[in-house]
Amino acid sequence: PTPAHCKPAFPARSTQSQAAEIREEADREYAPEGHAARNRNRLTILESQRADLAGCLDDLWHETLNCSRQFKAYRQLKMYNDPTLNPSVYSKMLKEPES
Repeated sequence: PTPAHCKPAFPARSTQSQAAEIREEADREYAPEGHAARNRNRLTILESQRADLAGCLDDLWHETLNCSRQFKAYRQLKMYNDPTLNPSVYSKMLKEPES
């Protein structure tokens, strides 16, 4: 189980729960024709994606530990409030009559 301080702030479905649900659908006895095959295909794709992501995360973790990966923080610059960068704002400023 995930420790309480590591849980996401929103409910998220894990890949494991998605895979379990798709596996159930693939094995369902009274499913419409093609349903099981379609879900087996989805399960194969999901398992492949999970393995790819797990490998990338593992590589990133090892690169972080041996200091070959560096992180950089980026700031979000909101240009829409800057009249010199947003034509909509500065065109309105030009049209407004001064009192």
